Amino acid sequence: MQSLIILLLVVAVIAVGGYLIYRRQMAQNNMMDLPPPEIGELVDYTADAPDEPGSWRERFQQLSLPGKIVIGLLPLLGVLLCIIIGINLVPSPTDTPPPVAEPNPQIAIEKADLVNATTINVIASTRDIPEGTAIEFELLGNGEPFLWYDPTTGVAEVANDRIEMNVQRVPNGPLGEDGINYTVLLTTTIDTEAVTQTQELFIPGTLRGEFIDLPEPTATPTPRPSPTPEVSLTPEVTETPAPEAPTEPTFVEVLVGNGGNVRAAPAIDAEVLGQITLGQTVRVLQKNADATWFQVQLEDGVTGWTSATALLPPPDVVAQIPTEGETTTAEQPASPDAPPPPDATTAPPSGDGVVVTVGNGGNVRATPDVTAPVVGQIMLNEQVQVLAKNADGTWFQVRLPNDTIGWTSFSALLPSAEVVQQLPVA
Repeated sequence: MQSLIILLLVVAVIAVGGYLIYRRQMAQNNMMDLPPPEIGELVDYTADAPDEPGSWRERFQQLSLPGKIVIGLLPLLGVLLCIIIGINLVPSPTDTPPPVAEPNPQIAIEKADLVNATTINVIASTRDIPEGTAIEFELLGNGEPFLWYDPTTGVAEVANDRIEMNVQRVPNGPLGEDGINYTVLLTTTIDTEAVTQTQELFIPGTLRGEFIDLPEPTATPTPRPSPTPEVSLTPEVTETPAPEAPTEPTFVEVLVGNGGNVRAAPAIDAEVLGQITLGQTVRVLQKNADATWFQVQLEDGVTGWTSATALLPPPDVVAQIPTEGETTTAEQPASPDAPPPPDATTAPPSGDGVVVTVGNGGNVRATPDVTAPVVGQIMLNEQVQVLAKNADGTWFQVRLPNDTIGWTSFSALLPSAEVVQQLPVA
């Protein structure tokens, strides 16, 4: 814009000057067309002193008209030039550099999961945090530090605006308490300012027993009706037996150890009728032949089937539940003349134990105690030798492929009821 103004002024000055020169030239041409003037007597002008202008005013008055115009425009051009220079020296608003955005360091946790009995996997993204900055992990229970983990594994450095860490449980670390809210806290410091982010720790249902000290589920079997007393019969009197009163189905009340769907049939593609949740008490009516499905009755009267991994009943409770198709004692009273059945015997396992395919996975400990040292682990679908069980069937002695012998929980091994019955009590 400024260059355009200067160009217009220069063009205007040239145009005015050219016009004045043109007028002067025309006037001179007109004078040449006049007849020559009469020359009188010759005058010797050199005889007198020359008449020179004595001041600047006289000199200006003797200038031609174009000269006077040019002299008059010079101050105006000077003023315009000063204005243009002043405008160029003052910075325009458009030249002001844009304000630099203040950095806003942030941490966004994408994953905070308990992936096995001894590992918490944490993945997070960062913003405005320099590469190589250390991010520290902390585990909280209801807002208070929970010393479950090894602090040396709870540090990761930012790389490509991301971090990932696998935090390991400290040996013989404490178990959590049921009802406590456990959260993951990530912390770093940028220019003396703390940057933090928290997220609730996700604990899969199959691992709750490895992270939280859950009470052992208890079963309350319903008392079965006592046998009918013998009646002495005489040949003279024929008694008509009284009609049998309808008997309610036998059930066992079980505390749900995990939770899941209740289906119309013992199959994973059957219609879902309802759900059971961790800690809920349900009536268990019967089980299928391999004890992988259990028929339950919910509080609203709905009857359906749920899987063993959802119910997680203890082995001693599984033994009390009738198998589908069998006649229970309550449904078929014993004949007075029938001899009592022989005591059931359990075939002892071989010297190498019973080979079992692991149904879940978890820690192997030195003794049947959740606070005992960890000596190894079993993984899902791994085959291990089971040597014995404890008195209530909640812990099992196993031999690992490296010949390590230790104890693992029922929820980690998930053996079938048939296998549990074969094992000796250690």
